[in-house]
Amino acid sequence: MSAATGLWRDEPRWLRIVADPRIFAIACAWLFVLTVVGTWVQRDIGLFQAVERYFTAWFIWLGSCPLPGGRLTLSVTGLNLLAVLFTRRSAHSPGLLILHAGTLLLLAGCMVGGAVRAEGSLALAEGETGGVMRSWNHHELAILVSGTPNDQLVTIGEGLLHPGATISHPALPVALTVVSRMTNSRSGQGGAIEPLPPDKEAERNSPGIILSLPDGRQIPLSASSGSAAIATDATAILRRRETPMPFSIELIKFTREDHPGTAMARRFSSEVMVHEAGSSRRVVISMNRPLRIGPWTLYQQSYGEAADGTVFSVLAVVRDRWQLSPYIASSIMLIGLLLHLVLRIRRVSLA
Repeated sequence: MSAATGLWRDEPRWLRIVADPRIFAIACAWLFVLTVVGTWVQRDIGLFQAVERYFTAWFIWLGSCPLPGGRLTLSVTGLNLLAVLFTRRSAHSPGLLILHAGTLLLLAGCMVGGAVRAEGSLALAEGETGGVMRSWNHHELAILVSGTPNDQLVTIGEGLLHPGATISHPALPVALTVVSRMTNSRSGQGGAIEPLPPDKEAERNSPGIILSLPDGRQIPLSASSGSAAIATDATAILRRRETPMPFSIELIKFTREDHPGTAMARRFSSEVMVHEAGSSRRVVISMNRPLRIGPWTLYQQSYGEAADGTVFSVLAVVRDRWQLSPYIASSIMLIGLLLHLVLRIRRVSLA
């Protein structure tokens, strides 16, 4: 029996079970299966649904049988690596200790960063200024209440907009009840809304809800329609969730260059003025040249044309406070691996 095996058997039984390297191997194999399956079904259900169903879910369902989802698998992997850090075998191999710590940090960054990461867009025409990110996939109910001395805006997240829910707030003149909710909808005749089959590309869905007032009136709202009055001093609108940015972007000029002889864009960019903390600076955002401001990153994503012919630039906006964690974790893992190799070569040379 080797010395390493002896050290391993000296550990408490529960620690040996949790830190068993076979758990890590099985978890990695299962993550590979989830990646293959999630990528395969993406063409049918879309990227957003594939991520939600397989990678960020705790469980996936095969009929009535629950199987570990990506979040549960990563949690088990993280617990396994954490347990390894407290084994004597790890303490006697500082290189592996650092390597496991870096891997654990990488997993933590993926899970925590994914939970707090926010993505959206900012669309601007030349001369316009914007400082709000609009989410791709999440919506909210916004109610503007006119009052003295100032108006007040009340927002309700989509997680609270389920059928039967009651919406009340001290600033609202009336309480509202959610009668029904639709994943995708369109405006119909007479102000009504009609349900539509969900689009596999989640950002194309236009959710809809029907609200009931205390007097029995029903207010239909769709993300593709405008606002509706719920009282003489209050209007409601269903919109993409808005997140204020700590800076504002003014589009100075949008430039598009097509392939010769075609109407297909070869490259496009936005010349913007960044207004932040009382100062301004001019920056060019292009397809391969994003703008980074703290945890915020703005990419040149696309462009569009309004009905009146006005061209507008679409910037993808990402807020990720853990954006440096993969680089830090990878550096720690590299240091651990190099240290382990150096110590291993040294032991062999001294043997």
